[in-house]
Amino acid sequence: MFRRLLLLTALPALFPLMACAQPPAPAVLADLPSPAQAESPMVSNYVDDRFWIVSSRRVPQGDGQIGSGPLDVWSVDCPDCLSPSPSDKVSVQINRCPNRESVLSQSLTPGVPVCIVVHGSYVKWQTAIEYSWKTFRWLRRARPGQPLHVIFYSWPSDAMTYLPHVDFTVLGPRAARNGFYLSRLLQQVPTESPVSLIGHSQGTRSITSLLHLMSGGSVQGFRLPSGVDRGHQIRVVLTAAAIDHDWLNPGQRYGGALCRTEALLNLVNQRDWALGFYHLRSPASKQAVGRAGFRSRDYQAMGPLAQRIHQMDVTREMGTHHNWEDFISRPDLAASISPYIYFSTRAPAVPERVLSPPYDMTQTRYR
Repeated sequence: MFRRLLLLTALPALFPLMACAQPPAPAVLADLPSPAQAESPMVSNYVDDRFWIVSSRRVPQGDGQIGSGPLDVWSVDCPDCLSPSPSDKVSVQINRCPNRESVLSQSLTPGVPVCIVVHGSYVKWQTAIEYSWKTFRWLRRARPGQPLHVIFYSWPSDAMTYLPHVDFTVLGPRAARNGFYLSRLLQQVPTESPVSLIGHSQGTRSITSLLHLMSGGSVQGFRLPSGVDRGHQIRVVLTAAAIDHDWLNPGQRYGGALCRTEALLNLVNQRDWALGFYHLRSPASKQAVGRAGFRSRDYQAMGPLAQRIHQMDVTREMGTHHNWEDFISRPDLAASISPYIYFSTRAPAVPERVLSPPYDMTQTRYR
């Protein structure tokens, strides 16, 4: 009788870990090899002023069509991006890669960290190009002496009606389906290279979808084929995240996502004007995690997996702003997230203004 009671008491705490049982959850931070151990001698051949743009804009985006057609790949040379005082007018040379994904795979140096950035909704192609080099400059100037491969991922997120509640019904599911295309991109990254994923707004939906798929979950009724996960070390940064605050809980929409990342940093802006309307899109919607943060109930539901989450309040820096342009114009934010991007330590540093569970809005709100 006593053993039965003990088992029933322990089950709630074990459930989050059971959700990660297929495939197995990654090792805890303390057991992971340091980046220095993972790097190969080829790191000396790293090209510092180049980054890549990968686009899914010309591949099928409808239901049941995911996975057909190659992604478009461009290599971008931007030596002006790394000059001591770069202006907003830089010389950018964009070269289309004829063999697309295979060229990207051959260009990445094993052992060098790879950062994949996914933009949000209402981003046109020309805007994506501008965002790409500004993002590259923003990340590289945070730690100019350390190697980093940057890939800017662009998906078809253009406005259709300019009515957010209408566009969201199309762009939200589309962002989630791009998790399948992101998995193809991740397969081109050398296994020795740790990977960081930065998502903005609905781009965070693509990333959490990807992680959920990699942990064996399904998105819109589809799963990844077995064997596509190459076992990369993965860290995640969510900015202005347009996903419900409970979607990463076990059993929820992307409940397997935390099983496939060793550390997740959520930037919380309690005054984000766009996310203030997020929960109004449907009667069952919850508040966005980019504005409300993960709640105490979310931490309880996640159990031990909640230890992989850190949250940082950026309300003072961002104010009411939401756009990606506003994030990449702040060098201090790049410095704050750099441990998650460069893998310079075995475990990323805890932000100075970390929001620890339980998250109490009344205690942290700026007045």
